[in-house]
Amino acid sequence: MAGDPHLLSQVDAKTVQQLQSRVPKISKLDREHIEKGFHNGSLFPLIINANHREELLDRLKMVSVPIPSLRTFFQDILYLCIAKNVMKTLERLDLAPRQKPTIDEGVKGGYRWTQGLHAPQQHEVQYHLLELWRFSFQYGCEMVGTNRLVRNTKGQSDSVTWDLQYASPDRKSLWKHFFWLANHYGFTVPNDSPVERLEIECTPGDHPEELGSDEPLSRRSGKPFADSVDADRFALSSLGLQRQWKDDQGVTLGLVRGWMFRAFFSHLIPANDNRPILVGKR
Repeated sequence: MAGDPHLLSQVDAKTVQQLQSRVPKISKLDREHIEKGFHNGSLFPLIINANHREELLDRLKMVSVPIPSLRTFFQDILYLCIAKNVMKTLERLDLAPRQKPTIDEGVKGGYRWTQGLHAPQQHEVQYHLLELWRFSFQYGCEMVGTNRLVRNTKGQSDSVTWDLQYASPDRKSLWKHFFWLANHYGFTVPNDSPVERLEIECTPGDHPEELGSDEPLSRRSGKPFADSVDADRFALSSLGLQRQWKDDQGVTLGLVRGWMFRAFFSHLIPANDNRPILVGKR
């Protein structure tokens, strides 16, 4: 709405519902849906000025990330909560800077050699914290035993316990590697935690795989699905997060998961730094 409070006051709930999770610049179907809604008046019916409608449509067609809403935000919070349960194992609340620290502050409270860190070193701490969050998103469901979503016979989403036999490596190995990673980066790990490096390489892939195809709207936010484990992991790998998206390429998990991750952790990405933020094979 270009920051126009008058236009913002005319946004109705049905329009928000129709726009949420759509990516008109990347998805031809999403763009056509929005154009149709503008022409038949189902989108932004309270905005009647023709020039305002045309300008708004032009701006919407340039949106290259999933359009968020309160509903999709709280759905994505469910995914974030899975990763938070992993990261909380590294919190050092006794060393945190304030009484009720964030998870980032709690984890950094146990970082070794924090005295007198210069800005470049602080950036390294943020890099490493970002990497731990990324690993927690990739493997959090398997590490904490959280349900993934599957489709029932009616095409709707049900929640079932994900069988760890289908997850490779296993839960114990993932925890060992997570603690090894944290210790390697200079964070304090719980006493007597098993620490063991594990070679993990995500299988390249995406969902849907066909160029120009779109992930259904119902799968563009919230907890991950059981039929797209490899695609989710690759989308959150360092290689997956560095991918560039072209117009009409289609909305895939790579775009959706990458946008969600950056939205949650943009505060950890240093400004004016051209170095790759996410490195490694995982």
